[in-house]
Amino acid sequence: MSSKIKIFKKGVTSPVTMLLLVLVIAVGFLIAMQFRGASDTQRTLAVIPQAAQAGQPIQAGQPIQPGQPIQPVSLVEDVTVTFSSWDAYSRTTNAGTGHRIISAGDNLKGGDVNLQVNDDATKTYSPGQAYRVFLGNLTEALTCGGYYPTLAEGIFPDKGTFSVSDGQYAVACPNEMTFTFFDETDTATTTAQAISSGAKTTVAFQVKAPDNACLGNPSTGGINLATYWYNSTVVSKVVQLKDDGSDEPVRSTPNSATRNVTVARAGIDKVSYDYPIVCDNKLLKKQVRLETVTGAVGDAVSNDNVNITLSDISYDFNADTLDVIVGFVDEGNTNLGFVDAIVGSLIIS
Repeated sequence: MSSKIKIFKKGVTSPVTMLLLVLVIAVGFLIAMQFRGASDTQRTLAVIPQAAQAGQPIQAGQPIQPGQPIQPVSLVEDVTVTFSSWDAYSRTTNAGTGHRIISAGDNLKGGDVNLQVNDDATKTYSPGQAYRVFLGNLTEALTCGGYYPTLAEGIFPDKGTFSVSDGQYAVACPNEMTFTFFDETDTATTTAQAISSGAKTTVAFQVKAPDNACLGNPSTGGINLATYWYNSTVVSKVVQLKDDGSDEPVRSTPNSATRNVTVARAGIDKVSYDYPIVCDNKLLKKQVRLETVTGAVGDAVSNDNVNITLSDISYDFNADTLDVIVGFVDEGNTNLGFVDAIVGSLIIS
């Protein structure tokens, strides 16, 4: 029997193997083309608006650049605000019955302007709105037992509740203060200091504030004024001295200052100097140089005493412009704080 002839010889690939090889090559080609297509896709860069490049907050829908500020979003729609105050030296003591909203909310566009509210009253505003308030409604002709107003201003925060509150300082009335006169030897006395004509001598006086009260409104950051009223036919000059003995600068006498002189004099003159705010049992002593007129003869009685009135600095506001006033009188020359009054005298003869 003849042998069968072999169809496949060594070195010849079978049809099945050939078909598998073609499939592998085809799949590889498709994968390669896919990567090449992705790498050839056109690239674009995001364009940052000019507002964002300038550092301005960007709006919704705009691309964000690293470090770029984003427009804030309020967490609450309304802020419930409480207005309250207390005694600056005793937080448990109520300082008054009302407060004055100078402006709050949208200001002149529908907000509150020059509005009085009761203590612990509440009102509703929006986050980000500004306020300016006097805690303590009274600013003029304050009386014993009254309180100086405190200025509070700022921006309502992004929170549901907020308190506009602070302490107020009680007013020290002149008759509650302790006045002491010192002669040229710096001795406390009630005896008149003798001064010859054409002479110079230095005396002093001291004021002590009562407990938990102030002469002048500390919240203003300002300073009071002392006005000296003297008989110009006998005394030619009254000079308040600094701690180093040099002369203090003369200040303008406020319109609120009154001489409070109860006896007749041949001539009346006045001069004013700074006098710091004094509170709560603190002592403040000032030296004063007195110069007499050459040839003048004193009457050896109280006619030649140098009377001292103190003007207490405080707050008010202009009802027309809403501008805050720090001083001694308002825009109509009405006295602020306590009515200026005599606190004592430099006793001379």
